[in-house]
Amino acid sequence: MIRCRNFVFKAFFMLKGLAISPGYAMGQVYCLRHIQLESIESSTISSSEIDNEIDRFKNAIEISRSEINQLLELPQIKSSLEISNIFQAHLTLIDDPDLQKEVSKRIKNQMHDVQSVVGSVIKDYSNFFRN
Repeated sequence: MIRCRNFVFKAFFMLKGLAISPGYAMGQVYCLRHIQLESIESSTISSSEIDNEIDRFKNAIEISRSEINQLLELPQIKSSLEISNIFQAHLTLIDDPDLQKEVSKRIKNQMHDVQSVVGSVIKDYSNFFRN
């Protein structure tokens, strides 16, 4: 049985790929979606909505931090330094004061919704590290 958000599938399937470790694995499947940052729709906001958008951003950071910390407590995450380091990197990113300031600044200056501003800032970070 596969659970993906609100959907439950009963299926048998075989995955083919490169074996990077010996043996086999059984466990819960996590469905991940790849989101193109360019596909995030941008909405303008009024000056009266700026504080609300910044609060939405701060709330999203708190929720994300809490969820990542919960994941870090899972035995299968604790037992893998590589996976644990990935989640630690996510924590470092969302706790970055420069990222938080830049998002807040762009919300105020550009008057766009938080999701499009975060997408834009992350895309800029990605381009910076890529080059």
